[in-house]
Amino acid sequence: MIGVNNSKVSNTSSRRMGAGIRTSSTLFILWPLIFKWSHYLLFLFQTRLRYNFCRIALPCLFLWHSALLSGQSSNSNFAADFKHIPLTEALASMKEKYNLKIAYDDKALDKIVIDRTFEGLSLGEAIDNLLANTGLVYKILGKDKVLIRTADLAELPTDVPEELSLSGQVLDPISGEGLAFATITTLDGKRGTIADEMGKFFFRVSEGETKLRVQYLGYQGKDIEVKQAEKSIIVNLHAVPQEIPGITILEQMPTLGASQADGANVVHGGAMYRLPSFIGGVDAFRNIQLLPGVAAHDDLSADLKIRGGEGNENLIILDGINLYYVDHYFGIFSAINANMVEEINLYKNSFPVEYGGRLSGLVEIKTHEVLNEKAAFNIGVDLLTTNASMQVPIVKNMAVLLGGRMTNNNIADHKIFNLLQQEQQSSVVKQLTNTSTITRPTVIGIEPDFHFYDANAKWIWQYKPTTRLTASFFQGFDQFDYTYQEIFRSRLGPFQINNKETNEENANWRNTGFSFQVEQDWSPKWQSHLNVNTSFYKETSDLQNSLLQASVLTGEIIRERSQFLGTQNTIHSSELNLKNTLSISPLEDLVLGYQLVKNKVSFDISAEAGQILNRNDEGYQHTLYGEYAFHLGKPLSISAGLRATHYNLTNQWYLSPHLLALYQANEQFLLKSSWNINQQFTREIYHEDRFGRTFDILTMAKAAGFPVAASEQFMLGGNFKMAGLEVDLEMYRKATTGMIEYAQIRNGRGELGKPIQRTDFRFFEGDRLTRGLDLLLKKSIGPYSGWLAYTLSKTTLRFPAISKGVPFPSVDDRRHQLKWVNQYRWKKWDFSLVYIFSSGTPYTDISLLGETSLDREEISPAERISYLEDYHRVDAGLNYSFPLWGGKARVGGSIFNLFDRKNVKQRQYIYSITESRNENDTPINTVLGTELQLLDFTPNLSFSFSF
Repeated sequence: MIGVNNSKVSNTSSRRMGAGIRTSSTLFILWPLIFKWSHYLLFLFQTRLRYNFCRIALPCLFLWHSALLSGQSSNSNFAADFKHIPLTEALASMKEKYNLKIAYDDKALDKIVIDRTFEGLSLGEAIDNLLANTGLVYKILGKDKVLIRTADLAELPTDVPEELSLSGQVLDPISGEGLAFATITTLDGKRGTIADEMGKFFFRVSEGETKLRVQYLGYQGKDIEVKQAEKSIIVNLHAVPQEIPGITILEQMPTLGASQADGANVVHGGAMYRLPSFIGGVDAFRNIQLLPGVAAHDDLSADLKIRGGEGNENLIILDGINLYYVDHYFGIFSAINANMVEEINLYKNSFPVEYGGRLSGLVEIKTHEVLNEKAAFNIGVDLLTTNASMQVPIVKNMAVLLGGRMTNNNIADHKIFNLLQQEQQSSVVKQLTNTSTITRPTVIGIEPDFHFYDANAKWIWQYKPTTRLTASFFQGFDQFDYTYQEIFRSRLGPFQINNKETNEENANWRNTGFSFQVEQDWSPKWQSHLNVNTSFYKETSDLQNSLLQASVLTGEIIRERSQFLGTQNTIHSSELNLKNTLSISPLEDLVLGYQLVKNKVSFDISAEAGQILNRNDEGYQHTLYGEYAFHLGKPLSISAGLRATHYNLTNQWYLSPHLLALYQANEQFLLKSSWNINQQFTREIYHEDRFGRTFDILTMAKAAGFPVAASEQFMLGGNFKMAGLEVDLEMYRKATTGMIEYAQIRNGRGELGKPIQRTDFRFFEGDRLTRGLDLLLKKSIGPYSGWLAYTLSKTTLRFPAISKGVPFPSVDDRRHQLKWVNQYRWKKWDFSLVYIFSSGTPYTDISLLGETSLDREEISPAERISYLEDYHRVDAGLNYSFPLWGGKARVGGSIFNLFDRKNVKQRQYIYSITESRNENDTPINTVLGTELQLLDFTPNLSFSFSF
C-alpha cells in the first residue's frame, strides 16, 4: 500500500488491481443469437447486442489436438512388467501409475499370482492380459473405471434397447452417498451386475423377472420389485451391525489433503474441529491460512492473501455462488459457517478451466450433499456465537439442508475481544520543532456495538440416477456502530486549552447469493453441468471526526474543526456457466463450455466539501473455454486449457491460457509444473483518507484509469511420499500488472497549525512482482498427524509516479512465514497445537518525513518505510467427544495466543495537534500515533450436539 500501513475500520482486507492482456476482437466469432438467448435467459432484460460477426472465422480452440495425436495412438499407452506378484498388487500398481479406478472383491482375487509383461496396449487389452486364465471378467466404464468380478455371475449388461433396461442408484439413506460397487442380481443369483463408484447401475431385465436383490457389505440386503413401466429407481440400504474381528485405526480422515491431478490443496470440513478454534468457533478461512503460501499473521483478518496477492484477487465459490468480501466484523471472522462445509479446495496455481476472472487463487467450498431418509440436527454454542443446522427429507430423493449462525449478543461486550488496547500513559509524541509535549493517551480504546449473522440453505433433488438438481442460498449481514470521545489539555500561547476529540462511525454490509445447478449424465462418456447464479453485495459507511478547542478559564470556544467521510459500494453479479465434459478415450478428456457474466457496480465517496469520487458501471463478459487433458508416454500427463473472454467496457478480447504438466517418476516421486495467465475485471481501488486510513472500494475495469488487471504465474515443483511422510515443494513467480492506488499526491503532514484537510488525490498505476517458495512437510505416525508449512517470498510494488519508479516492499511482503501444526488423538480426546511465525510488515512512517509535505515521486522508499516487529503466536486446542441422549456431543476448549505475545498489527497517524509556549511562538505540527495491537491471551469454550 502506498500510504500508512493500516486497515480501514470498516474492512481489514486490502484490495488491489492490475492491467489486462488484450488481443484483437477479430480473433474469434461470437455467435450473436446464442448471446442474445443467454442474455434473455439469465438476466431477463432488453438489450441490443453490440457484436457483429468478426472478419476472421472462429479458430478451433483445440486445433492442435489432432496434431498431438497424429504420431501417437491413444490406445497404446499401457505397459507393465510383473514378475510373480499377487494380482492385487499388480492392480494397485496400475491404479497408481495410470490414475485408474479399479473395483474388485478381495476374496475373488485372493491367492492369484501372475507373471505379465506387455507394452503399448490399450486399457482393455491390458486388463485382458492381466486377467487371462484367472476366471475373472471385467467391464470398463468411462475412460478410467474398471469393474472386476468372478465369472459365476452372468455377463454384465451391454447396450440393449431402452425399453428393456433398468437404471438405478444404491444409496446410504443417512449420508445420501452412493454405495460404490454394490451388487445387483436376480433372486437365483445367475445374473447380475455391479454398481459404479457412485452407486449407479444399469440392468437388463428379462421377461418374467419381477424382483432383483441388492446387497452391500455391512448393509441389510433388499429385494426390490421390478415394475414394467419403471425405467429408473433409487435403492436405499440401511447399515446393520456386523460382527467383525477387532481392528486398529491407524489414521483418521486428515484435516489436510492434496489432489495431484489438478494441484488443489483439500481441507476436509469434518476434521476442521480438530484444529484450535478461533474466538468465534471453528473458522474455515483461518484453517486455510495454515497452508503454505497463505498469510496468517493478522489476528484481526480471516482474509486469504495468497502469494503476495490481496483477498479480493481470489475467486470464492460457495456451492456455485460467486461471493464477494466473505467476512464478518471487518474481516475478523469469515462468513462461511464451518459446520456446513464438506470440503474446501484451494487452488494457488492453475484453476479448473470453467473458472476465471481472478488473479491469485480459487477457493471452492462445497457444503454437505445428503439425501437422508431421516432428519438430522446439529447445534453448537461458543462464547461469541450460536450456530445450528438441520437436514430434512421432503419426499423420496429430495432433501433440504438449512444452517445459520449469529452473535449471542454485542460482541464488543466481551472482554476477551480486546481489539484496541487502552494504554493511559504519557504520550510518545514526536515533535518536529522543539521539545514541547502533550499528555494524552497514545492508543484510543473503541467499544463498538456490533452484531452479525449468516444463513445457508440447500435443496437437492436426485430426479433420476443420471440427473441431479441443486439450489443454494447464502446471506451474511453485519451492523457496526461506535462513538469514542477523547478529552485532553494543551497550551495555546499563555492559555491552557481543553481539547475534545470525537469520532463516530456507522457501517453495515450485506452479502446475498443464490445458485441453481443441473448435473446431467447423457452417457458414460458425456456429462454436462449448468450453473446459474446471482450475487449481491452492499457496503455503507459514514465517519465523522471533530476537534473542539476551548479556554480552560472562560470556556470560550477558540477553534472548531470537523471532518466527514462517507462511502457506499454495491455490486450485483449474475452468471450463466455451461460446462460439457467428454471422454474421448481412456486417456483423453475434453472440456468445452460457455460462460456469461454480468456485473453492475457503483460506488460513491463523499466528504464535507462534497462528492470526491463516484462511478456506476455495467459490464459483460462472454467467455468460451476449453481444456484437453491427455497422457503422453508412460508417466507424463498434460492438461492444456484456454479461456477467451470478450469484455464490453473495453471492447477487447482477453486470452487466459493455462498449462499443467505432471511427471510420475515412480510411485513415490512426482514432478509438476504449471503456467497460467489470468485477468480480473471487477477491480478494487484504495481510497486513502486524510486520517491515513485506507478504504477498499470495488469497481469495474475500464480502458482509461481503471485498467483490466492481469497476472502471469509460473510454478515448478515436486512431491515426495514415503512411510507416512509427504514433502511438497513449489517455486513460483507471479507478475501482476495494472495495480491501482487512489491516494494523496503529497506524502506527509499539512500546513503548520492546521489539521490535514487535503483533497488532492490521484490515481497511481503500477505493477507487482512476487517470487517465492512454498514448502510443505506432512507426517502421520499412528495417532499423531501434523504438517510444517514454510514460505520464503518477496513482494514488491513499482509505480512510475512514486519514488521515481524504484520498487518498494508491498504491505503484504513477508519474507519468512512458518506454520507448525500438530494434532494428536487419544481415545475420545483430540489435542492440537499450532505455532505461527511471520516477518514484520513494512509501513509508511510519517515521523520519518520531517515537517515538510513531500511529493510521492521524490520520496525514496528508505526515507518513509519502517518495519514492525516479527509476529509470533501459539494456539492450543482440546476436544472431547462422547455419546449423549442417542446422539453425539463434543466439548471443546481453545486458547488463542497461548503465551500472550504482544503482536502489533499497525501503527497509524491520524491527527495533527497544534501547540505553542506563548502567543509569539510558531505553532508546532505534532505527530500523534495510534498503535493497534493484536489479540492477547484469548480463551474460548464450545459445545456441539448432533442427533
